[in-house]
Amino acid sequence: MAATASAGVPATVSEKQEFYQLLKNLINPSCMVRRQAEEIYENIPGLCKTTFLLDAVRNRRAGYEDPHPRVRAAACTTLGQMATDFAPNFQKKFHETVIAALLRTMENQGNQRVQSHAASALIIFIEDCPKSLLVLYVDSMVKNLHSILVIKLQELIRNGTKLALEQLVTTIASVADTIEEKFVPYYDIFMPSLKHIIELAVQKELKLLRGKTIECISHIGLAVGKEK
Repeated sequence: MAATASAGVPATVSEKQEFYQLLKNLINPSCMVRRQAEEIYENIPGLCKTTFLLDAVRNRRAGYEDPHPRVRAAACTTLGQMATDFAPNFQKKFHETVIAALLRTMENQGNQRVQSHAASALIIFIEDCPKSLLVLYVDSMVKNLHSILVIKLQELIRNGTKLALEQLVTTIASVADTIEEKFVPYYDIFMPSLKHIIELAVQKELKLLRGKTIECISHIGLAVGKEK
């Protein structure tokens, strides 16, 4: 694998398969397997890592569009794990591809669990994404997140569904944490809906949603400071 990359020769199918197995081993429950995988990963040249990771991201992106919701959910989970294991370089290299793909997945109203997995992966990705990169997407991201929030709030009112909404408010909080004062222009967009959630989430089964929403509002308050 290393020799191929250093020679500038395109990776073979077997080399890609080896790298995908290596990614799995990096998150293996066994400490011994993880340590061995980490040693191998550290010895792979940077160009080779970038090539294989890009290919892996493209495969995950294809997974988002799979007709089966379990495949889409698994694609999101895998991407979230990659964002953790390879941060912050992963965020620096793949921010445009990943953010767009996860937002599209969150917009798909077909499956609450898939939306929740996508939101969770976006939270993980944002945590180690440099502020200078995230602000490049903040306008489109806010638009998407607010549109989804309005839809999920209506679903809560009509059907009592909360799974995706719980993750969504945490995602909004993560964005506010990362971009800090840059969130000021969006304060008035989100606060009415967030306050409405608190007013609605009074039943016992909505206790977690209420708590996450209050926490989200607190994070937004810290981000915008005395501006609001």
